[in-house]
Amino acid sequence: MRLGLGTTFTDVHRRAWPHVLVWLALMALSFRQRLGDTTFDTKLDLSVDASGFLDRTLTAWNPMSAFGEMQNQAYGYLFPHGAFFYAGEVVGLPEWVVQRLWSGLLLVLAYEGARRLFTVLDAPRSRPWLPMLAGLAYAFSPRFLGLSGTLTGEIHPTALLPWVVLPLVMALRGRLSPLLGAAWSGVAVLMMGGVNATEVLMALPLPGFVILCAIKERTGRRLALWWPLAVILATLWWVLALLTQGRYSPPFLNYIETAASTTAPLGWANVARGADHWLSFVWVGGRPWWPGSYELATDPWLVGVTGAVAAISVFGLFHRRMPWRLPLALSALTGILLLGMGHNDVLAGPFAVTFRELLDGVLSPFRNIHKLDPVVRLPLAMGFAHGVGVLGAWAVAMTRKPLGRSLAPYARPVVLGLSVVLLLASAQPLFLDQIRKPGWKEIPQAWYDAADYLGTHSGQGRALILPGAGFGQQTWGWTIDEPLQPLAKSPWVSRSQVPLAPGATIRYLDAIEERIQDGVGSPVLADALARAGIKHVVVRRDLDLWATEAPSPARVDQALSLSPGLEKVASYGTAAVGGQSMIDIFEVDRNVPLLEAVDIDSVKTLSGGPEDTLAAMEAGLLSPGEVTVNHSEEGWTETPDVVGDGFRRRERQFGRLADSVSQVMSAEEPYRIKRVAHDYPGVSEADRVVAQYTALGSVTASSSSGYVDALGAIQPEMGPFAAVDGEEQTYWRSAPLESPTGQWLELNFTEPEPLNEIRLVAAVDLGSTVPVRKVRVEVGNRRFERDVDPATGEVVIPLTGAAAKKVRITVLEVFGDPEYGYVALREVSFRGVDIERSLVLPDNGADGDASFVFRARPHRRACVDIGFGPQCDVSTARASEEEHGLNRRFATASEGRYTVRAQVVARSTEEAGMLLNPFPRKLKAYATSTTAWDPSVGGQRAVDDNPSTPWVAAPGETNPALNLDWGVERTIDRLRIDVASLNSSRPVRAVIEAGGERREVDLSEGSLGFFEPLTATAARITFPTPGRRPSGEELPPLAVGELHLEGVNDLKVPWFPNQITGAGCGFGPELVVDGKKYRTKVIGETGQVVTGTPLDLELCQTDDLVLEAGQHRMSVTSTDQFAVTTMTLTPAGGAPIREERRAREVAILDWGPTERRVSVGAGPAGVLRIPENVNIGWRATLGGEELEPLRLDSWQQGFKLPEGAGGEVTLEFVPDASYRGQLYVGALAALLLFAVAVVLELRRGGRPAGNEPVRPLRWLRRRSRLLIVAVAAVAYVFTGLPVAVGLLLGMFLIERTVARLVLPSVLVVVATTGQAVSAWRDQGVHVSWADWTAGVAVGLLLMSLVRPDGEEGR
Repeated sequence: MRLGLGTTFTDVHRRAWPHVLVWLALMALSFRQRLGDTTFDTKLDLSVDASGFLDRTLTAWNPMSAFGEMQNQAYGYLFPHGAFFYAGEVVGLPEWVVQRLWSGLLLVLAYEGARRLFTVLDAPRSRPWLPMLAGLAYAFSPRFLGLSGTLTGEIHPTALLPWVVLPLVMALRGRLSPLLGAAWSGVAVLMMGGVNATEVLMALPLPGFVILCAIKERTGRRLALWWPLAVILATLWWVLALLTQGRYSPPFLNYIETAASTTAPLGWANVARGADHWLSFVWVGGRPWWPGSYELATDPWLVGVTGAVAAISVFGLFHRRMPWRLPLALSALTGILLLGMGHNDVLAGPFAVTFRELLDGVLSPFRNIHKLDPVVRLPLAMGFAHGVGVLGAWAVAMTRKPLGRSLAPYARPVVLGLSVVLLLASAQPLFLDQIRKPGWKEIPQAWYDAADYLGTHSGQGRALILPGAGFGQQTWGWTIDEPLQPLAKSPWVSRSQVPLAPGATIRYLDAIEERIQDGVGSPVLADALARAGIKHVVVRRDLDLWATEAPSPARVDQALSLSPGLEKVASYGTAAVGGQSMIDIFEVDRNVPLLEAVDIDSVKTLSGGPEDTLAAMEAGLLSPGEVTVNHSEEGWTETPDVVGDGFRRRERQFGRLADSVSQVMSAEEPYRIKRVAHDYPGVSEADRVVAQYTALGSVTASSSSGYVDALGAIQPEMGPFAAVDGEEQTYWRSAPLESPTGQWLELNFTEPEPLNEIRLVAAVDLGSTVPVRKVRVEVGNRRFERDVDPATGEVVIPLTGAAAKKVRITVLEVFGDPEYGYVALREVSFRGVDIERSLVLPDNGADGDASFVFRARPHRRACVDIGFGPQCDVSTARASEEEHGLNRRFATASEGRYTVRAQVVARSTEEAGMLLNPFPRKLKAYATSTTAWDPSVGGQRAVDDNPSTPWVAAPGETNPALNLDWGVERTIDRLRIDVASLNSSRPVRAVIEAGGERREVDLSEGSLGFFEPLTATAARITFPTPGRRPSGEELPPLAVGELHLEGVNDLKVPWFPNQITGAGCGFGPELVVDGKKYRTKVIGETGQVVTGTPLDLELCQTDDLVLEAGQHRMSVTSTDQFAVTTMTLTPAGGAPIREERRAREVAILDWGPTERRVSVGAGPAGVLRIPENVNIGWRATLGGEELEPLRLDSWQQGFKLPEGAGGEVTLEFVPDASYRGQLYVGALAALLLFAVAVVLELRRGGRPAGNEPVRPLRWLRRRSRLLIVAVAAVAYVFTGLPVAVGLLLGMFLIERTVARLVLPSVLVVVATTGQAVSAWRDQGVHVSWADWTAGVAVGLLLMSLVRPDGEEGR
């Protein structure tokens, strides 16, 4: 059969068409992903407006977004990534087609590069088909394939890595000269681009090992000389720009993922099979963040398949006859060890913690350690091909001996076929259209129209996009970047999860977002926007609320409706839900200057954070145009005019926008998460406001929904202090996805405290928690175990009065036996021991002329109403962290007389709902159940003669009732209900109890509602409802739009939002200042009770407060109806607002991104204010003299103007010239490198270089066993016990060739099979014993590099 199957099979791969077929298949599969849809891939701008984006990258300062920013690696897109998309734009290809061509091209490049590399490595054997297997193994590696449709900017260098190594190997093979090999390798590095500098740098160890293992040869030494130079020429264009960026950009690496996150999935088993990207395991909005990558990382079938591929790869790579064995193995093992070194495991090495700290510190650019994956995966792909070749040869030998020669020709094709099937199976997401995120056919026209409007009407004013969202995840598609980003023709800003703006700017934006999220807006919102240079507000209603956790459109609309000075000027599109416009544009009806000059004497000094600027404006302490300088500003020596308390010591979950911060921490309280930065900076860290307890040194818990390491929304109101704040409506709640038993709360007293009795109230009635049934209380060294009263949750334990330093309460038993669940403690108290918490402001020298503003973020209501009926969502409701009251400690440097002004909000309580009740002898309604006890949907709303203002019962309530009281005897005989205009359950039956009698009334559709008359002064009406559908699904809450009860309808008081309400003198929240009590009253309107906006709190007496110099304590305790939100102290008799005086006339002569000229008129000394981010790169000169920079409002750019005649001020962003110069120099260096490669290639004319082929080292020299034991000890320190065990085991297997070759692969199969089984059982892939098993395999592989007796070194 000379011309039979064997001949055809072994020869056909040498032709071009099989490879072309693979290329076409890869390209076709790329097009199969979300066919016809554009999807997010690295940068939205590349798909939508590549030319505009590339044009913007040529300037160092980008004024278009985030209040102005230093370009963040945008230059890296210039070539070749951006150039490719620009070419597609020029040709006129659809966006989605260009994306698929690019992704397909990367797949082809990865395949073809790896195929060619194996061909050269395997010469002169040239085994058939194996190079194609190497190419497929590399192109289908989990990380590369999973990101091939979502983040190609990150895997672009991976696709080019084989092309970097290939010329070097060819030079060492004698086919290229060292200079030419280095040059072409450098060109390949150039083609990696600069989008992801870290990935490029972390791919270079592999070619480095190739050269290193040939360093003793002349060719190797010449490559060691030329190749680094080629790399420098190839990367100079982005390295220089990157260094400039590092100097002038905020340290955004401090505010993104931590090493704990990036190393969390990097157990040895995951590393072996390539599931090493931490985002592969993340879900967002009910779906995987990267669909294909998630499947490859977690699907049981794919876990097993990728494990089998890894096992064969390991077998082949470490096989004694593997070509170029040592450099490839060294690269793979180096990558594997570094990838697994920081993983947190019980058997991890002592260095693991230090390594994570380094990744969060000096090594932060390499924190995403998964970018080392290419230096592991390319050698393993080579190993896979060789391993299949070895297995094929074994199969031939095995079939030839027992079965004769007739089956031997089929053995190798069968092995090859099975290996191809295995590789294709490992690429399952590619075949099943699972690689890309949800896409879109086109960005809705509404966004284009909005961008056009803003471009025409904004001038240089900015547009603020509301609400903020971590990423652009819309109902019509996930753009990830903001849809406006590539479309904008004018500056814009949004609060997103990408922290490229300075921390102080983010804090200012958060203050605005906070008022939007709470749905209350601000009376000075328009002024706050104007002082930030914001001229328009873009309100969007297309966000995927489930994915983004953004506030609902109704909440945003309500917030803006409560914020005067915003005028709707344009609307575009139609929202998918609700029928409203998709986008509304509001104009800020204020003067919005691009820059202005202000008299320096009118500048106020602020002690506080950027967020305090808005609080001070709301308190009337700052006028709209009055600018501030923070007291901590370098060179600023003025004493504070305004003192705020917003800059607090908290811990932040940077991955969230809303509900992202912990409770205020004490000065000594340790952070929960180890990282460089724990919150966005604002001003001096010494100015943080801290918590201080009376009697207690600390109160901590095993876990908490208020800790930042909890999953989901961070709720500081559920922090540990909530259990000791004296308020049973607030409570400490454990974190989600934790076992309820074993949770504990611990109180540490500052000094041993005599304790006579402890009383605790566990939560037994909260819908979100598991009822507590038994607790253990440890008081000092004494232990008490007590059952919890199932009705009240109360436990009282008498004590002896002995002093104790610590008390711990542990949950021992709960109702049922749930694996996960919340538990909560409502209150813990000790008889005779007062526990309070104060927020302590730093003493910054404020004197008697300073004003103080203290603010507590109010609770967030469950319901909002923008005129279409209430929209309620209990999950969005939040209690205030200071629901119990406001308590502050502060200092004054001198005596002062102060006027007190304060504001309160109506709480979400049953008592607050009574504020809407009318005067006596009118119809009053009290509900037994209300959604989140929100007064806006309380019982009185059912009898206010307005069907659009309903009463809404609590969700899940089966017998909600209204208690009606009209004060005089009346006869009632008919009940009718107006249906509420919201998603709710309609009453179909009512039970009326009045005058000792009972009536049942049919309220179904068509019923007249008559019943036998009753005479009474009050009645209880119960509305039985099933609560759930027959399917088990919970019904919407019952709601009543309007209740009509014949006989008392004339006693209704129509809803009138301006009706006066409040609390009489002595019934308002009690104010205590330095131990002296002051009675208060509340004055407001019912409309404020319903909307949750502030009412005024006033002292009953008119006397001002006199504060001596020194420390002071002020507290205001909440009542059942009201909670204080702001407290302001202003110097008595002094004007709280000092009107700003504009020092000079200013005129803009020229305004570019990096160069600006401004004419400034004559006048006194002043400040030139530019509402952009402060940056040290900006320089201003007047008459050749450089102006001193001055940060304004804690985040804006400013410059001091000297007194004088004025003149032309030149503003220049200094780094811009060097930035562009660096790009030009880098381009010339790249052209020089390419020219050298082309000229040398032309001179070569396709002929081999004639160098003597180099045989690289294949083994490491064998050392003594004592040294190996020492190495194992070092391995334990750096990589953990499993690797050390593997090393020691390998020491005894050095001479056992088959065992040390096969055993690591077997262990990899065992480990990944264990993962697959665990995943199949829905227990995840993080299996400790599997990681330990794979770790032992890694140690064995390290020892397999040591040369056994009888082997040649090369």
